[in-house]
Amino acid sequence: MTRIPWREEVVQIGAPVPLHGVLTRPASDSLPFALVILNSGLLHHVGSCGFSVKLARAAAQIGVPALRYDTSGVGDSPARPSGASHDRRSVSELLEVLDAMQRQLGVDRFALMGLCSGAFTAFDASVIDDRVIAMTQVAPFTYRTGEWYARHYVPRVLTYDTWRRYIARKVGAEATRPSGLDEQYLEAYDAGWSVPPQSVVEDGYRSLLARRVHLFNIMTGGESDSYLYEGQFRDMFPSLAFDERFIEWYLPEATHTITRPDHQRLVLSRIVQWLSGIARPR
Repeated sequence: MTRIPWREEVVQIGAPVPLHGVLTRPASDSLPFALVILNSGLLHHVGSCGFSVKLARAAAQIGVPALRYDTSGVGDSPARPSGASHDRRSVSELLEVLDAMQRQLGVDRFALMGLCSGAFTAFDASVIDDRVIAMTQVAPFTYRTGEWYARHYVPRVLTYDTWRRYIARKVGAEATRPSGLDEQYLEAYDAGWSVPPQSVVEDGYRSLLARRVHLFNIMTGGESDSYLYEGQFRDMFPSLAFDERFIEWYLPEATHTITRPDHQRLVLSRIVQWLSGIARPR
């Protein structure tokens, strides 16, 4: 009989309206920190195409207990009455989760993993809670640089279609308003997050670097409207002294939520390798 190298249990955190999640424990001894995997927008704790499940189990196989949970109003966690904004509530709930995991697992060091809005929450919580020793963000806050503008606009200036569309708009040959549904009937999900000023994010990274937090930032082709080349993070914050604890990785072929199986395997492998380096530093 094949022995499963991890075990899973359902957890509830908080009262009277608990948050729900799944804790994946190593079958053998755990390492002295835990991984917490956050929601991405409205995706529940399974993650995009099951990625959160795969990551939690892979982390447990190297001895890192991993919790994937739903913030209030998402997935299995019922909504909580609150007058706080979405971003403040998400950060508050994450700190609540860290408190619960510290009591349950007896660890006081955590790695966080978040994609998109989950990356935003992880960043804000990491800045204010020094129990966070590592953070991997997929599609975090980004800001355009001079090289971004060059890479984005120069190829377009040299193409015929760009000029054709531009001239057509000027002379009115193309419709200025597409036909279809009236805008008043359209709805969109708004997570409540707004991009903070670049200086605020810079100060946050400065504090994380000063605490020697391990940082692994992953960008995909889904963020081309603000990110176009590996190394852009360093260019965004030239005053920061990024060291070997900061890793930046660009995977332009991948979608924003990393849906293709081959891309998922690649990202999963890199994150587990990164976690292993934290667990067993040279």
